[in-house]
Amino acid sequence: MKNNKALKQKNRTDALSPFPIRKKEGLERQEYPYAATYEGGKGAFVTYVPEGEQRIEGGQITQLSKRLNDKDAFLVLPVPKDKELEPEPDPISVPVPNRMRHIDPSIHINPPSQQQIRTTVIGAGVLILLAILLSPVGV
Repeated sequence: MKNNKALKQKNRTDALSPFPIRKKEGLERQEYPYAATYEGGKGAFVTYVPEGEQRIEGGQITQLSKRLNDKDAFLVLPVPKDKELEPEPDPISVPVPNRMRHIDPSIHINPPSQQQIRTTVIGAGVLILLAILLSPVGV
């Protein structure tokens, strides 16, 4: 995951190419596993998210990658929107204009199917198990 630009670009192309760009609607394609990981690429789960959400998540992944060594395992836990913690206001930052106003509220983004959720949960479980089994320290 250590800033391998060639891998990230290949994974992104492999995962996103079947899905049309919807930037005019204010939507970006989001893939999981992430393109920045070795597991990303063809076969990734892809959905459309508001442009701002995509940028926030991309920034979070970038920050995470700075703290990890290459091939370190990490766990992603999806949090429902209604359970997210409100971010603490930063008294130093300058307010940024709301770039989400142009998004059509009638756009409906389908949630993942039960099969997609099961596949993701099973895949995460397998990754955790492999990380434990392959870890030189163990649990």
